[in-house]
Amino acid sequence: MREERRARLSGLVDRFFTPLLVLAVGIFSTLAISSAIRDGQPDGALVSYSIQEVERVTPESGEIYVPLLDGYQQPAICIGDTVPTRGTVTNSTDHPLEIAGSLVWEHIPPGPRVQVIADVPAVQPPGTRSVFYENTIPPSVVEMTLAEGEASLWRITGLVEVFEPRALPAAWTTAQFWVVDC
Repeated sequence: MREERRARLSGLVDRFFTPLLVLAVGIFSTLAISSAIRDGQPDGALVSYSIQEVERVTPESGEIYVPLLDGYQQPAICIGDTVPTRGTVTNSTDHPLEIAGSLVWEHIPPGPRVQVIADVPAVQPPGTRSVFYENTIPPSVVEMTLAEGEASLWRITGLVEVFEPRALPAAWTTAQFWVVDC
C-alpha cells in the first residue's frame, strides 16, 4: 500500500509540480533578462511640452489673443516688444524633477541661430501645468532683422535635460512669428 501511495505521489509530482517548477524558472529568468536589458535603456520622456503658441493674455479679462500686425497672417512682434508664449508642460512622474534648459532663437528658413540661455536650472513639479513666458528679443536678432531691411521669421526652441536616471531630454518649440521694425 505504501508503495502504491508513493507511486501515485510520484506521478502527481511528475505531472504537476515539475511543469510548475519549469514554468516558474522560465518566468523568473525572463524577468531577470528583461530587467538587465532595461537597465541600460532610457525610461522615456518624463517631461514633455506642447507647442508653445505665440499668444498674449489680457490681464483684466484673461482673454487670449494672437498678436497680429497689418499685412501678416502669423503672429508679428514689433522690435522692442516681448514675444509672448503660452503652452503646457507635463511631468509624468509622481515627484518633482530637477531640470536644466537651454533656449535658442532660430531664423526661418534655417539660417542663423542665436543661443540666449544655456543650462538654466529649475524644478518641474509633477502633473501638467500651463506656462506663460515673455521673451525679450535678443539684440543680435534685432540687428539681423534691421540688416535684412524687412521683417524676419523666427521661432524659439529649447532643450531640457532631466536629471533622473535613464530620462530622455525634452525638446520644445514655439510657433513661428515675425519680428518687425514697426
